[in-house]
Amino acid sequence: MPVEQNKVDVVIIGSGPSATSVATNAAEMGKTVAMAEERQFGGTCALRGCNPKKVYVNAGSLADQVRHANGKLIQSERVSINWSDLHAFKQQFTKPVAEGKEESLAKQGIQPYHGTARFVDERSIQVGSDRLIAERIFVGVGSRPARLDIEGEEP
Repeated sequence: MPVEQNKVDVVIIGSGPSATSVATNAAEMGKTVAMAEERQFGGTCALRGCNPKKVYVNAGSLADQVRHANGKLIQSERVSINWSDLHAFKQQFTKPVAEGKEESLAKQGIQPYHGTARFVDERSIQVGSDRLIAERIFVGVGSRPARLDIEGEEP
């Protein structure tokens, strides 16, 4: 597969808050910017970490409160979480982030690249069949959620 080379001022690896901030600032300064992301655009916190965790923790907390109040404040024989419904509810928050993030970046002139970024040399990044060459490369990959090794952990 032939490698297509693209010269830009700045290459950003990652698409979470810090990477997006750097990309946006560079674009506002008139720089050409490329952003590489191996997963969905938006970052771990918004898509797989902080924000989704709050949805799950709140559901668990609510179920726990109902169990503790049973027979005292309310009557409830059985409280359970419907994981499919909870996951669908969480998607209401995460899906628009992934869709909107890439669209927002493109409107700012930031070129999105999907795939794992690998350093070729100190000024070049390979993403799939694209080689991005830049004076500046910012690595803002953040974190990766821990694997749970339980049924249903798949996105």
